[in-house]
Amino acid sequence: MHFNGLYLIQFSFSTQQSFFIMSVFAFALLAPAGWILHHLPEYRQRSEPPPS
Repeated sequence: MHFNGLYLIQFSFSTQQSFFIMSVFAFALLAPAGWILHHLPEYRQRSEPPPS
């Protein structure tokens, strides 16, 4: 398909493939955020480094 000088590619994924792709993408975004939120109390308890 041609649209204003760009070619658009139409992908055809099955429902299972789409669900898997969205799950992996969601995990890739949410896992680091969850890890940071889980360890937030440890970051708060750390003392500040001594001034140089």
